[in-house]
Amino acid sequence: MVKRVIGILLTLLIFPLLIVLGQDVQIYPAGTIHSPEKQSRLPGGETFSLTSKDGTRLEAFHLPAAEAPRNRFKVAIILHGNGVNLDYVAPYHRWFSRLGISSYSLDYRGFGNSEGWPSENGIYQDSEALWNEALAREKIKPSEVIVFSHSLGGGPAAHLAGNFSPGAVILLSPFSSLDDVVKERPGVSLLSPFLWSHFPVADMLQSYKDGCIMIAHGTADRVISVSHSERIKTRYNGNASTSIYLPEGIGHNEIFIPAKPFLEKKIAECETAVASKAS
Repeated sequence: MVKRVIGILLTLLIFPLLIVLGQDVQIYPAGTIHSPEKQSRLPGGETFSLTSKDGTRLEAFHLPAAEAPRNRFKVAIILHGNGVNLDYVAPYHRWFSRLGISSYSLDYRGFGNSEGWPSENGIYQDSEALWNEALAREKIKPSEVIVFSHSLGGGPAAHLAGNFSPGAVILLSPFSSLDDVVKERPGVSLLSPFLWSHFPVADMLQSYKDGCIMIAHGTADRVISVSHSERIKTRYNGNASTSIYLPEGIGHNEIFIPAKPFLEKKIAECETAVASKAS
């Protein structure tokens, strides 16, 4: 009887410990243990290397606009989610190219062919490296940049927004914070105090001003509840224009295609608004 009680107690102690120690694998699966199947890169694009502030070598990709820029926004920074790598962002690049916008993406440290191990601060540094590279290459102002993200990418997107003031920020299926996600998960909610990655998207966006925030989130998202996007919009108290699109019956990874008409309309409206503020 005593041995059984001890065994139960050890199980109750070891299981939470394993979850805490293995949280990087759960938060960054494609950057730790899972490598998505290799896909072909877009023709006409350039795969290149850049170095993060701490010396980590990263792989990045650039696709020029299909035609000369016909609007105020010249460049898009694309920040992907936690279960994919560079080979899976082709639809975003194609879309921006068709809009006359040059686009840049990267694999965070540990993802794809990038070196290192993923972490919150490391991913912030990686996004800054891509930001600096894109602006240096294109010789443009921050107000001429759109930061585009999906899921986990909303973390570094909000970081760039709060620190570098891009002209627009697009958040597809974002979370308000990683802490909020964990608190909603049965069985692991009590472990939220032990997280070492937080990505407080809603809080970081408070420092973003004068641009546009566009949010799209499907109501059938079972990975990140649509309530996170509603929370981001409700909490935001800055002066940036905010808009939200919540299509019925759309899941976490299905949001981009139905959201495109909404995003194109809002990008056009944002260009007019940003131009008015600048004049």
